[in-house]
Amino acid sequence: MYMKKVAGFILCSLFLFTFYPQTGYAHALEAPLSVQDQKIKDEIEQLTAELEEENISELHFVTGLDERLSKKPKYNKAKSQPVQDPSANDGENMLQILADTGATEWNSSIIEFAEELPVSQESKETLIKLFNYHVVSNVVVSSMDSDDVTEAMILELKEKGVTDDFAKTTSHTLVFLLL
Repeated sequence: MYMKKVAGFILCSLFLFTFYPQTGYAHALEAPLSVQDQKIKDEIEQLTAELEEENISELHFVTGLDERLSKKPKYNKAKSQPVQDPSANDGENMLQILADTGATEWNSSIIEFAEELPVSQESKETLIKLFNYHVVSNVVVSSMDSDDVTEAMILELKEKGVTDDFAKTTSHTLVFLLL
């Protein structure tokens, strides 16, 4: 079990450095989320306020991201394959689908989705930071030991400064997309 986690982490790290996207949003993708960074907290609050103002719901996130990812061949292949290890927990399965999709296809889908939202450019960049392949893989890895992956991801995101409602939206969206 431990070796699977280590192997999954190494696999994600390899994808991280091998397939890092070369887009105009590289600066948004590079910034890590940190609970100490007040600027990130302020950006997340601004994003949340703009999403509420525009009545953008959790369903909009799930369907919007699913539409973008479904256009990516690697994601479709990863989702259509049966679970390699039925004894693996949900976090391990999510990490496998994420790794099979790859950072480039994942991040390009997030950017496409963010660009279509009726929010400010700053909020789009914040959304890209939150759903970035590397952030998502770290959140999934940190929740792998939990019996309830969704709840563990919510707690992890809240520790990073994400508001409670948006942490729930993000976690539910990721569970839908990666399981």
